[in-house]
Amino acid sequence: MIFGTSCTVIGTDELFSLVGLIFGKESLEQFEIFWGIAWFTVVKGWHVTEFAILTAGLIGLLNVWRPTTRMANIFVAAALALLFAASDEFHQTFVPTRGGTIWDVLIDSLGVGLVTLFSLMRLRRVTLAQPPLHIVEPVRPPT
Repeated sequence: MIFGTSCTVIGTDELFSLVGLIFGKESLEQFEIFWGIAWFTVVKGWHVTEFAILTAGLIGLLNVWRPTTRMANIFVAAALALLFAASDEFHQTFVPTRGGTIWDVLIDSLGVGLVTLFSLMRLRRVTLAQPPLHIVEPVRPPT
């Protein structure tokens, strides 16, 4: 999905034409105002979202594959997602009318970081809720 969206470009003219076609010309003026204000949040928010989903998916996959190394899985998933973010931006330098930027890698890493932090906090909460394995209840003789 990420690679596919990196290969395509929807220009502003195409987007406005599509919105006008779907919602009518009267809605187009309002959309142009909205897009002028919110485009950064919408476009870059998608970057954060797709890399958060990728990281969560990688963590889940690694936890199925290696269930005893959950903390390591979180860091491996984060590293893989960050490497993919960098490679995706590099790939975009070869797509006409696109360009790869370090800023987009940093924005992608925000999604990776949020899921990584959430996963580490969740793992800590689950670990604290379980009694340590080295504590053994004393055996009481039957009465």
